[in-house]
Amino acid sequence: MDDLSVDWSTAQVNPERDALRLRVALDGEPDSFWKNAFAEIREGEQSLLAGQDWWIDSPSNKFLTVGGIGEDDDIPAIRRRLDEVVADANEGARKARLEWEDKKRADAEKDAQLEAAAEDLQRRFRL
Repeated sequence: MDDLSVDWSTAQVNPERDALRLRVALDGEPDSFWKNAFAEIREGEQSLLAGQDWWIDSPSNKFLTVGGIGEDDDIPAIRRRLDEVVADANEGARKARLEWEDKKRADAEKDAQLEAAAEDLQRRFRL
């Protein structure tokens, strides 16, 4: 899967209670590896954003939302941080996919070894 990025041309800002909410699309559909990596980053975000009024919600389909934005917030900083989180999720997803492929390969090798051992034992029992 290719890396995802924020498609800033899709940005929509809507009022919500006492603040504003940004909704922006990713340029592709995130897979489960990406969503898991994003969730891990988002959990760590709570401490990184201490003192900020805005937060990043979990992705919904190919959309990300940032809630709690105020008119006086540093918009370039919010854009930068969202781009960074997406890039970090790309990296985490890439690593998780590689680990999963390595595990699949190791499991296949183990299965092949067991199959060979079973065939050998079967041959020996039939003698």
